[in-house]
Amino acid sequence: MSRRHIILSLLILAGATCVVAQQPVTIVNQSLQTIQASACKARFSLTQRVARGEQPVQVDGTIVMKGEKFHIDSKDIKAWFDGKTQWVYMVDQGEVSITEPTAEEAADMNPILLVKEYIDNCRIIFSTTEQDQTHHVIEFYPKDKMSELLCLTLRIRKSDKIPTSVNIKTSKGGMTNLRLTNVQTHQQTTEASFKFDKSKFKDVYINDLR
Repeated sequence: MSRRHIILSLLILAGATCVVAQQPVTIVNQSLQTIQASACKARFSLTQRVARGEQPVQVDGTIVMKGEKFHIDSKDIKAWFDGKTQWVYMVDQGEVSITEPTAEEAADMNPILLVKEYIDNCRIIFSTTEQDQTHHVIEFYPKDKMSELLCLTLRIRKSDKIPTSVNIKTSKGGMTNLRLTNVQTHQQTTEASFKFDKSKFKDVYINDLR
């Protein structure tokens, strides 16, 4: 084989390797498609702080997601979102607040939705500081320098493209850490699964803020 043929062969091989190597944004989209293609149920642990110096709040429970719809069930808070209307039940207050949140407000309850919102507005790269044999570690950095977001780190399991954690840091010192475990796809749900059923909470106060 001539030197020219060897060089051409190497170039073709290098090109094929580039095609096979997936870009981080492709992996993110595949992950979102995996959990939004059918109803998905998982255990979650959410730790959140709005600004620097505030005491973090932790919530543990279960979440059921289907597309943008979700139902959160925990000891202190329960929430339903049907794609338009959101119901948030604060157990200790005995009150349900009803709103029609923006996409960003809905994402405050379900950070997976926030990942979707940031895809077009961020530079998305594989982490250069954190390596994991079983997970893709992908970081989002906002293109807008005025954005409150500093960094969003998403961990996606390599074996099945399931997201297992979302970590968010903001310029105000806020942080959100969401961990998902025991993720189960292809769950059976109905439209009623994502709506507040007043008949099951007869003594609560309804605060309609729409």
